[in-house]
Amino acid sequence: AGILAMEPQVLVLDEPTAGLDPRGVADLVAFVNRLPGEYGMTVVFSTHHLDLVAEMADHVYVMDKGSVVGSGTVGEVFARPELLARTGLDVPPIPRLIRSLQESGVAIDMAYTYEDAKKSFLDAYARRE
Repeated sequence: AGILAMEPQVLVLDEPTAGLDPRGVADLVAFVNRLPGEYGMTVVFSTHHLDLVAEMADHVYVMDKGSVVGSGTVGEVFARPELLARTGLDVPPIPRLIRSLQESGVAIDMAYTYEDAKKSFLDAYARRE
């Protein structure tokens, strides 16, 4: 809170959800996602939780042993599972499931978050009828 009172242009968070329960994670994500729009603040964070990346990031840098080995939008990075695998990470369950459905011939839009997935599933179901 003290740092935020100083109104920094850039806020850097290292594993911001470590030790938080699911409600705490949801509250933190909602709060941090408001900072750029309400305060013009840039937020940089590091995490191994790619579902969190899907909820919070506009741009992603993938690092391995201190070096950037890839970057792009969430969609661009998640579309490269080999990049994530070489760093010990995996595409989160939602985009992995949707990609599998697409590969099986289901006409469904890609989604990275729970809210977007819900919309994609409902839209796909409506198109089916």
